[in-house]
Amino acid sequence: NCNKEKAYKYVSSVKELPNWLLKTGPIYGVINVTTLRGHWKNVGDNRLVERGDSATLVEELITVHPHSHYAYQTTDFSDIFKKMTNKTYGQMWFDTVDDQTRLRWVYTFTYKNIFAKLFLMLFIPLFLKKYLQNGLNNAKAYLED
Repeated sequence: NCNKEKAYKYVSSVKELPNWLLKTGPIYGVINVTTLRGHWKNVGDNRLVERGDSATLVEELITVHPHSHYAYQTTDFSDIFKKMTNKTYGQMWFDTVDDQTRLRWVYTFTYKNIFAKLFLMLFIPLFLKKYLQNGLNNAKAYLED
């Protein structure tokens, strides 16, 4: 129950990511984000994301339409995912429906081999989907407060 601009600024904020993407099940929440290049506003800007289990990854913007949509790729995994994938892709859309803002988040994995594919086929619906949905619920709670 807020406008797209407010939702976009909060969800895309480097500073705010640790406040809404929290631990869910076996996936640790974000505890720190360090800007590597840019300000997470333009294609090519990237940031180092650290989770509560000390795992890190790099996110880089690949498309940006302020207050509407952004897409990013994730690389340089320091945890078990470095054995599973070289790159993932995330996309966030911000739409207005019945005077309310709707956020949609899509996440896609590439995989290195058939074993990684099988693992990810189980991991994504059992754990990642809940982690991403919990993050959106946390962001919604903040934005509507």
